[in-house]
Amino acid sequence: MKKTIYIYLMIAFIILFIIGTLHNPNNNSEYIHENENQLQKIKHQFNNNKQNKRLLNENSIDVLAIGNSSLYSALNPLQLWHEQGITSYSAAGPSLHISTSFSILKECLTVQRPKVLILEVSNFFETKKVGNMAQNKVLALKYSYPLFEGTQRWNEVKNLPIIKQTDFGNHMYYKGYYYNNKVKANQNQYSYMKPTDAREKLLPETKIYLLQIIKLAREYNCQILFVCFPCSTAWTYKKHNIINDISKMTKIPFIDFNTETLLTNFNWKNGTRDGGDHLNATVAYEMTKYLGEYLNKNYSLEDYRQNKLFVKWERLYQSFNSKKN
Repeated sequence: MKKTIYIYLMIAFIILFIIGTLHNPNNNSEYIHENENQLQKIKHQFNNNKQNKRLLNENSIDVLAIGNSSLYSALNPLQLWHEQGITSYSAAGPSLHISTSFSILKECLTVQRPKVLILEVSNFFETKKVGNMAQNKVLALKYSYPLFEGTQRWNEVKNLPIIKQTDFGNHMYYKGYYYNNKVKANQNQYSYMKPTDAREKLLPETKIYLLQIIKLAREYNCQILFVCFPCSTAWTYKKHNIINDISKMTKIPFIDFNTETLLTNFNWKNGTRDGGDHLNATVAYEMTKYLGEYLNKNYSLEDYRQNKLFVKWERLYQSFNSKKN
C-alpha cells in the first residue's frame, strides 16, 4: 500500500515538474532545485515508514522461550507484556526434542536478537528424535513462524506446506501460549518428588545439543535461564539434581517450580487441567507473574509499554483478555 502511495506521489511530482517548467521558463534551475528537495522529503518519509514497520518485526523480541508442552501451557507472553512491558515469544511443541530446540534458536537468530533465552529443561530428557536436519528445520519454523512475519524471510516461511496445512488456532496468535482453564486435580500431589542424591543420566546427544545451544546463545550475547514448571508425569528429583549440577557448572540460573513450591500460589488440587501433566490458565498466571518479576529484577530488559511502535502488543493483550473472559 505504502509503495503504491509512493508511486502516485512520484507521478504527481513529475506532472507538477512539467507544468512548473512550462510556466516558469526563466526560473527552471530554481524550480528544479525546490522540487528535488520535496522529492527527497517524500523518499525520506517513505524509507522511515518502512524502517518503522521492520522495527515491529525484526529484533522485536527480548525474551525467547523454548521447550515442550509444559512451556506453552505455563508461560503467557502477553501477560509478560502487560505487566512488565517485556516482549517475548514461547516457541514450544509437544514432546519437543532438544535437537529441535537448537534448530529453533538457530533459525530465530536470523531475524531476532533476544537478550534472554528461557529453556524449559524437561525437554532435555525427550528421546523421540526428528529424522534429519532438514526436517528439524521445518519443525523449528512451525513452532516459531510468527517471529518471521514482516522480516526478509517471511515469504520463505509462510509458504512452507507445514505452515499452510496446520491449524494452529489461537495458540500461535497469542505469542505461543496455549490457554486452557479446565481443572482436573492431581491427587498424588508432590509424591513424584521424593528427595534423593541420585542423578538422571543425559543422553550423549542431549549433552552435545545443550552445549551447542549454550555456545550459540552466548555468541549472540543472550543470557540463559533454566526453568522447569510443575509436572508430575515427566519430572523427578533425579532430573532436578542433574540439571542443578549443570546450572552450577555453566553458571546458568535454574528455577524449578517442582522444588521451590513456595514461589507461587500453585497447588495440585486446582492447578492442572489433566491430572498432573500440564498446568491450567489459573496457575499459568501465577507462574508468568513470578517469572516477569524475576526477569525485570535480574536482567536489563526494556519496558516498551510507552513505545508507540509496540502498541499492537497491548491491543493483542486486550483481545486475548476479552476472549478468555
